[in-house]
Amino acid sequence: MSRDPRAIAPARALPSGRHGLPAEYVAANQRARLLRAVGEVCAARGWVEATVAEIVRAAGVSPRTFYRHFASKEQCFVAAYQQAVEEIEATVLAAARAQARGEQGDRAVARRRGGSGDWRVRVGVGLRALLEELRAHPALARMLFVDALFVGGEALACRERTLARLRARLPTPAGAPPEVAEAALGGVVETIYHVVLEGGAHELPGMWEELLYCLLVPLLGHERTLAASAEAADIADG
Repeated sequence: MSRDPRAIAPARALPSGRHGLPAEYVAANQRARLLRAVGEVCAARGWVEATVAEIVRAAGVSPRTFYRHFASKEQCFVAAYQQAVEEIEATVLAAARAQARGEQGDRAVARRRGGSGDWRVRVGVGLRALLEELRAHPALARMLFVDALFVGGEALACRERTLARLRARLPTPAGAPPEVAEAALGGVVETIYHVVLEGGAHELPGMWEELLYCLLVPLLGHERTLAASAEAADIADG
């Protein structure tokens, strides 16, 4: 993975021998390569089978360099996971905010298309952006939705904090128990997990309407969900 796949910053191997580069730059480059490598190795081998030896080989650094940056394979994974979450959240939120503003600031268009602040449509646009990111970057998809479950410890804690932020963005209908948002989001996350586990990240954008329905129907009911989904589809396709 690289920053392009929303996991880490782009990094190329440094020139061999004396290169005169600042020590801070060298360290940042090495760290970025390790973060990219841990995702690549886990995607290819799975978390349990991935080893530090494979990670350092994929990163093009020495074991000594690895342990200068990270105390363990788990710590390296958690750092990559946290950065991936931050960047993909930024992408999804940017898509939702752009929709809310309306194309090129046209308020009339925004109102006509639901961009006047309709959270339902923003959720739909944001979900579509997420699925497109996962399709484009399957190693990232596996890191976020599969491998974190097997790492345990801090990785699971990071995952739960991420889900909590997402649940907080889903308004709970009046009179509904607070667990309804957790149930709605949990079903979608579980579905994505199984698809990615089977190597089907490329199929996710094609499942957008079904996943959006599953996310919204516990919150809105059938009829209102269909209307919100149709409006989100019109915006996303237009």
